[in-house]
Amino acid sequence: MIRGPYSILIIDDDYGIRSLLEEFLEDKGYRVETAGDGHAAVDLIKTVGFDVIVADLKMPDTNGMDIVRFSRQVSPDAMVIIMTGYASMETAIQAIKEGAYDYITKPFQVEEMYIAVKNACEKLFLRREHRSVMDELRRLHEDRAKGAQKGKGGNGAETVGDIERLAGLRDRGALTKEEFDVLKHRYFKEGH
Repeated sequence: MIRGPYSILIIDDDYGIRSLLEEFLEDKGYRVETAGDGHAAVDLIKTVGFDVIVADLKMPDTNGMDIVRFSRQVSPDAMVIIMTGYASMETAIQAIKEGAYDYITKPFQVEEMYIAVKNACEKLFLRREHRSVMDELRRLHEDRAKGAQKGKGGNGAETVGDIERLAGLRDRGALTKEEFDVLKHRYFKEGH
């Protein structure tokens, strides 16, 4: 399940490709900005930040690999998709090694790019949800440990509140019923 409009940056010196992808992805509900060269792209990445960056491999002033490296430094969570008309196994392997999420060869169907962007957004959503769940579980565990140190033993209203927060994670779809039951049993054993 993907939530919220994700922001996409399309970097290509070919105006036709930029405008085609911009219009198509905006129609799919994404917020899209474009850059015609690497300098404009770097400025946008620094100031705006994006969830997904779609970059052409070869442009006059930069290349997609430079964009991948730069985005890893400035916005490490951003998912970068490289597109190129000069596809080779070597460049595909290099792009993935550098941290690109996907590699699309030109010419491509816009549906193919949409699927790559959609998959990147799903992965980003899952990564953020996982981080959120882990932070919440860590906080619950720390609260429980603090309660035990104060002699509260984690019973009563404190434990009920913790279980309600876990149930909230389950209701949001961040935990399955089975995961909820295991965590409830592990952290909130009856009689402790």
